Amino acid sequence: MEEKKQYVQFTEPDKNALARLLGECKGPDRTMAQMGEATGLSASMLSRINKGNITKPLSEDTLTAIFENRAQGCDVTMEDLYRANGMVTVEERNMRAHGIESRRIAEANMEVAQQVIINELFRRGYAVKADIPHSMVGRTSLMDEKTDKKRGDLSVRYDLGLILPELHDLSEWMFLIYTGPAQTASYALDRPPELNARMTIRRMMQMRNEVFLVDAWQPERLAGMKYSWVFTDPYLYDAFREYTKTARLNNAMSTILLDLSDRVILKEEWMNCPMKRDYVSIFRNERDRRPGTDYEHLPMGYGRSPRQVMLGDEMTEEDSE
Repeated sequence: MEEKKQYVQFTEPDKNALARLLGECKGPDRTMAQMGEATGLSASMLSRINKGNITKPLSEDTLTAIFENRAQGCDVTMEDLYRANGMVTVEERNMRAHGIESRRIAEANMEVAQQVIINELFRRGYAVKADIPHSMVGRTSLMDEKTDKKRGDLSVRYDLGLILPELHDLSEWMFLIYTGPAQTASYALDRPPELNARMTIRRMMQMRNEVFLVDAWQPERLAGMKYSWVFTDPYLYDAFREYTKTARLNNAMSTILLDLSDRVILKEEWMNCPMKRDYVSIFRNERDRRPGTDYEHLPMGYGRSPRQVMLGDEMTEEDSE
């Protein structure tokens, strides 16, 4: 025998859906008064449900009475009534609650990552004008003038946009930030993190590849811009570098590894683009400075006036990687 599902209240009732289901349960041959006599519910209550005038969810007893006294041939199920009443199973409630909590954490981590990037640039003496999205969807205001929707141009999004007039001839810097871990589901815990990271990156690239498409088809739209892919999970960072290592890019792009707990940028590496040997990273001297590491390195500009990194600066072996 199938185990009966336990339903709990999760959202507000869908008043229109409840009214429609009540009408189907009543059937065309009964009045609302007759429905009240059959269910033991008052005609005034049924009338309020029918008119969408309820002020709170219906009780399970009320839903059961309507269901058990439905018209002959009516195909309304108890689950239909539960869901119209804003109820879900306990398992669904737990999954949705976990999803809401995960989203809350992701939004908080996104805000931290955005602030770390801005702070790291300020600390190096770069004044920035920031375009910070107010949602996880992202905005493209810095790309609006280069996007012609009538022509069918792809919209290029970002999670943080900065204007840095001092940064060589790349005056606009966009960041696509991924703060999620390599392992995002319980079934993935038994797999090696490297494998989970590769799978996550493949899925991510299927959803967020518009930058690469525009770079290939309309590279002029990205002229004067730099795009950086930011990760907080080192496995995802390495997987992304491996996934994109053969891509030949027309515009400036890099990858950044950020530590959320210490709130520092650990490293930035150029991707395979023409600017790779023309510019050095502003963050190139940053190191993991947590206690217990093998080395300790002061960031660029620490204890002295900030140094402007300019075109033609001498490249180090590390910069050329």
